[in-house]
Amino acid sequence: MKTRLEVPPGVDSLKVVSVRHYTNRLLSFRVERPSAFCYRSGEFVMIGLPSDTKPIYRAYSIASPSWNNKIEFFPSRCRGGALTEHLQKI
Repeated sequence: MKTRLEVPPGVDSLKVVSVRHYTNRLLSFRVERPSAFCYRSGEFVMIGLPSDTKPIYRAYSIASPSWNNKIEFFPSRCRGGALTEHLQKI
């Protein structure tokens, strides 16, 4: 049985609410926006995945408007990319 890894302090754990695969290299996904999270369109956030040793974090630009209650991203797959290889599987 797989053990759920702890989320570090100051990091939000968000649920992916929708995924759309455009090609085998490009997808979009949306997460619920935390109520206290404010941003301007085009700003970036660090997205990460837990691992057994150390979380993997990468910067992604926010593609959704600032008034939306969902945050949308359009990552493109980088062959051998530490995070995008995992994101392609969501």
